[in-house]
Amino acid sequence: PVIERLCRSVRDAEVPSEEVCETILAWAGTPEASVAHARVVGRVAARLAELLKDAGHPMDPELALAGGLLHDVAKGKKDHALRGARLLWSLGYPVVAGIVRAHNDPPGDAVSALDERALVYLADKLVLKTSVVGIDARFARAFARFGDDAAVSSNIQKRKGTALGVANRIADI
Repeated sequence: PVIERLCRSVRDAEVPSEEVCETILAWAGTPEASVAHARVVGRVAARLAELLKDAGHPMDPELALAGGLLHDVAKGKKDHALRGARLLWSLGYPVVAGIVRAHNDPPGDAVSALDERALVYLADKLVLKTSVVGIDARFARAFARFGDDAAVSSNIQKRKGTALGVANRIADI
């Protein structure tokens, strides 16, 4: 039991609990609509992580939950992914900061490894406000709003392709 408590204590220091995530969101002044969205993203990311873990893929559902809950901690501010990551880094959560930093554009190693950064990215793309939707439905809105701008449309298509790639990797596992 002592070793288990020690391990849990170290774990808690690296990955904030759901309660700590909620405290951070409140302290940071994250808009309520963003918090509501993040709660759903966190649940989706955690569930995907559980399914992958059950299938033998190395995954941490608690980390996925924390990353999903905190991915929009700086929403409404310029460069919110970077600002949120810096905030979490300053609070002593560098691994969660990496997830937050990558939630709009995960690096290739996150996608190829299919790690928690990729799961939070996909979960964010599967949640529209507080509703879980399909990838096509999630991106249709963006295409309708910005489809006339070739550069923006290309970026939307790239993000959709990344989301589909992550979803297909999960399905394969």
